[in-house]
Amino acid sequence: QSEVAQTSKLIQKVGEALSRIVETVGKSNDQVSQIAAAVEEQSAAAEEIAGNAAKTSGSASEVKAMADDIMSEVDELVDIAEILMDSMGIFKTTKNPDNLFIENAVQTAVQISAAMQKAVDSGQISMNDLFDDKYVSIDGTNPQQFVIRSQPFLEQILPQIQEPVLKLNERIAFCVAVDRNGFLPVHNAVYSKPQRRVATDEDLAWNTANCRNKKFFKDRVGYAAAQNQNKFLLRAYRRDMGGGEFVQMKDASAPIYVSGKHWGGLRIGYRSAG
Repeated sequence: QSEVAQTSKLIQKVGEALSRIVETVGKSNDQVSQIAAAVEEQSAAAEEIAGNAAKTSGSASEVKAMADDIMSEVDELVDIAEILMDSMGIFKTTKNPDNLFIENAVQTAVQISAAMQKAVDSGQISMNDLFDDKYVSIDGTNPQQFVIRSQPFLEQILPQIQEPVLKLNERIAFCVAVDRNGFLPVHNAVYSKPQRRVATDEDLAWNTANCRNKKFFKDRVGYAAAQNQNKFLLRAYRRDMGGGEFVQMKDASAPIYVSGKHWGGLRIGYRSAG
C-alpha cells in the first residue's frame, strides 16, 4: 500500500500545479482558454484517481500504471500551455516572479559562452574537442556515466561559473551546463559525489540522487533546454530524486554559443513557490 499512497500523494500535487496553470492561462485569449479547460479536466481526473487510489482493490502496480498514463497526458498539456504563454510574453512581464531566474540563466549562459570562446581563441581547446560527441561510458557506473574529450577543460571552467549561482536564491537547487544532446558533463559539487557500488536498491537510489554528473538528461525538460536556441526557456516539471521521490521544480534555461555554433544550454533549476 505504500506505493499506492505515494502515487496518490503525487497526483494530488500534480492537481495543485495544474490549478495554478489554469489560473494563469485562463485569463488569456480563447485559444489558451481552451488549453486551460483541458488542463482543468485533466486535473479533475487526477484528483479522482487520487481519491480512488487508497480504496482500490487492484495492485499497486495497476494504480501506478494509471498514474503514469495521467502524468503523460499532464506533461503534454503543460508543454502546450507553457509554449503558448511563452509566445504571449507572459514570462516577460516585470511582475513575473520567475524573472530573477530567467535573467540569471541568460547572464550565466553568456558567461560560459565567453569563457569557452576565450579558450578556443587562445588555443586552450579546439572547437572539435569542445563539441566532441563521442561519449565514452565509464565502466562499473550505475546509473551509467560517460566522459568526453573536453571533460578536463569543462571541469576546470564550469564550477567557477556555476557554483556562485546557487547562492543567489535559496530556492535554486542546481545550475548546470548541458550540451545540445542533453549530456551534463559537470554538475554542482553537491551532486557530483563518487558513485557507490550498486549492491542494493538503496545504493542505486543514492547514486541517482547524489551522482548526477556525466549523465544524459533526455527527459522532456532537459532535452528541451539542451536544444533550445531562443533567448530563454521556462518549464515546470517533477524532478526524479531516486527511490520514488519527486520534487516540484521549474527550469529556466538559455542557450550557449561558441563562434556562432550552438553548444548547448545553461539550466537553473529551482523549487516552485508554495
